[in-house]
Amino acid sequence: HRTDADAPSVMDLVSRAVTAHAAISHPTCTLNMIARNEGPRIGAALDSVDDIMDEIVVGDTGSDDDTIAVALMYGARVATIGWQNDFSGSRNRVLGLSACTWVFWMDADDRLESLSRARLKDLWCTAAPQAVAFCIANTTSGQPGPEFLQFRLFPRDKEIRFERPVHEQFVKSAIRAGLPCRADETIRIMHTGYCNPQMQIAKATRNKPLIEAAVAANT
Repeated sequence: HRTDADAPSVMDLVSRAVTAHAAISHPTCTLNMIARNEGPRIGAALDSVDDIMDEIVVGDTGSDDDTIAVALMYGARVATIGWQNDFSGSRNRVLGLSACTWVFWMDADDRLESLSRARLKDLWCTAAPQAVAFCIANTTSGQPGPEFLQFRLFPRDKEIRFERPVHEQFVKSAIRAGLPCRADETIRIMHTGYCNPQMQIAKATRNKPLIEAAVAANT
């Protein structure tokens, strides 16, 4: 049975109230990333965001180059998470290590445009909880390529998780959790992962068995 001795003290209640108020009054943001053998690229990605992020968490899925060393240079917390043929699983493991109010995810071949930096920080510092999609601008062989909207920012919540083993996304779980979803096309992220045909072929080869397995599991 619960006794008066078990009840929280006045100081406990005050401490909890102060903590809750701080979370609302001073929102913070974690950068989440998963990477493998991205030593030549990850520095430029982190360069584009590190001074506006409160925390950087990188999940390394099996690098044998200097990916981890470069991430540590930027003050990242790096976790070796292995690879289970499931991008959502890897992202969710990194998400589980994050501690800030908001989460913003990028890949090592992404670059947040410099003009978007202040706008992104202002968004998580002032906006109500919501999932937000930004403009992803592909670079192909050094030239502008196709652009599309992708959800990249959301409040940290145990109900919001990535889904699907490849081409993963979290927006369905955000909708189920009742979170408003919108787009902000003024915030732009350059994606350099398809800048040459060899990179495109390598990614397609990597993704093909994951897509086949997902289709087989749902037919």
